[in-house]
Amino acid sequence: MTPLVSYFSLFGSGEMPRRADPSALGTLPTRAFRYCEAVRLASGAGQYLFPPAEVRLVWDGTRIAVSVGEDEDFAFVTDAVPFPGFPDSWLAVAPESCRHAPPAFITALPEPGLVQLSLGVIATAAAGWSLWIGPPANFPRPYPIEVMTGVVDPAIYRGLLFINFRVTKTDEPVVIYADRPIVQVVPVRTADIGEGVARDFVALSAFDAAAWEGYLAKVVGPSGDDGRAFGGYAREARKAVATTGSG
Repeated sequence: MTPLVSYFSLFGSGEMPRRADPSALGTLPTRAFRYCEAVRLASGAGQYLFPPAEVRLVWDGTRIAVSVGEDEDFAFVTDAVPFPGFPDSWLAVAPESCRHAPPAFITALPEPGLVQLSLGVIATAAAGWSLWIGPPANFPRPYPIEVMTGVVDPAIYRGLLFINFRVTKTDEPVVIYADRPIVQVVPVRTADIGEGVARDFVALSAFDAAAWEGYLAKVVGPSGDDGRAFGGYAREARKAVATTGSG
């Protein structure tokens, strides 16, 4: 079976892509995992991607200093930082037309505190699919950074996947660990991005019989049943997914 999304590693380092975990790697509250199917499904959608190496950053309010891997010496990022040992690996295999343009690993962006970090992989996807790339859903933020969310169409963009993030703490090292997911990648249909959503509300006075019947069945009924079991929506949603999958 051909995978919907494939990843090609350039740096040859770091954790393999991993299926996202419905428990957010065990960090979800037990009650949310058991009864809140919306949270559970979001947590388990797509894959986790990891930094290709441990990175330490210090932002002094003006400049970004960085050290990578086992190198404990910090250096200010004036342009871009290559992945350790990567230029040699690139020169060994890249065709002549590409030898002069190895991709960067870390780039300090012009905006204060903003950094671009390459994930070291190129992604391909089945025709008609794009990749939603953002911070892991419902996962506690392990670092004082704000990861920006982006959508990439691999049919158009063939460069390394990267993330942009803002360092939110100054004058103290921020460690980005290589064994903790930094983004979650979820395939989405390209044609559905920004489409298929109503542009305005339906007024309460315009609710039809189906809307009121749904409210009665799904809100009024359960809220008035003191003996109802928790997780009714979760059971129905899981049953619907199982039925769809078996079809």
